[in-house]
Amino acid sequence: MSLGRSAVSLEALLTFFGILVAVLALARPVQRHSLILFAPPWRISFALLVSLALIVCRDAPFGIPPPFGWPLPPVLFGLSLASFLIPVLVALWTWASWHRAKLTRRRIERVEIFLAALREREFDEVERIVRRNRQRLKGLPPRASSALFKPEMVKALSDPHSFVHLELLADLKLLDSLENRHGAIGAVVRELLRSEASPLRSAVLDRYGGLEHNVHSAEHRALIEKTFQNPEWYFQSSAHYPLVISAMEALRSGKLDAEYNNSGRDYEARQGTSRRANCPIYLAAGAEALAIEAALEQRSSGTFTAPIYFRYSSPCRRSRASMRKSGATRATMVSSQHLSPTSFTRLPHTSRICRA
Repeated sequence: MSLGRSAVSLEALLTFFGILVAVLALARPVQRHSLILFAPPWRISFALLVSLALIVCRDAPFGIPPPFGWPLPPVLFGLSLASFLIPVLVALWTWASWHRAKLTRRRIERVEIFLAALREREFDEVERIVRRNRQRLKGLPPRASSALFKPEMVKALSDPHSFVHLELLADLKLLDSLENRHGAIGAVVRELLRSEASPLRSAVLDRYGGLEHNVHSAEHRALIEKTFQNPEWYFQSSAHYPLVISAMEALRSGKLDAEYNNSGRDYEARQGTSRRANCPIYLAAGAEALAIEAALEQRSSGTFTAPIYFRYSSPCRRSRASMRKSGATRATMVSSQHLSPTSFTRLPHTSRICRA
């Protein structure tokens, strides 16, 4: 029994406690919030107290014989084994709870981890929690849901090619439960237009071209069909508004004038990577076209409000098309009677609409 006593002693228990405290102290604020949320400290505390009581009963000189006439050696062995197994099993139980990251009704009311992630700019743990609780996030308190759909949060999770926010917004019940659903839709749509790994971008390029070897995965296809190609979702989310406003802002800023007016035929190229593959105006217009096509195919009774003005008048005002042909400058509008996936590529281009 000397081996059992030396293996599970008061010193060993204190060492175990010290390691746990060190791990908690070294954890980053976001990780600490996650541990406290999913691995309540009372579990480990209770296990340590029980283990301490068993060690005291085993080693203290009380002079009390074992109950029921049990022999002393097996009782001492049982106390040593129990004082070792209880903290180990509770530690494994705690780790399993943290790994599952299940947001119960009680936990969902205190998800300060979203706010901590925004302060610390660390979002890996947030993505893990969100992915494991997609069906439970409808009960998020307003403060937490607002933090979850902050533009900084959306951008941070989109950079590693994770579009969990769009997956969440595809659920109309969750969308309706948001305190500021239009702000959430706006943040997500703007990021979809910016990111090169966006499922919306791959859908537009797959339909209208712009990237020769574009990959529109089955997962991305299913996500776009549940959102932008779902008329019910498109109407209720008002996704057309951030699409139009994003395109208008890109036009009004003037930052793209020089690039667009000097791009030549490269913007309309079918082979390789054309300029329009990363054009926010082209992608926004393409997303609207996908939604309209889907609505027509499904015979939706809704009304689409897509200002054609921004596609013609505003680009023409910013266009500086003045290519000289035979010493003369000419400007003609692209005929809307001959629109096709090829001519559609000219729509958002400032110099392609007013072509010289």
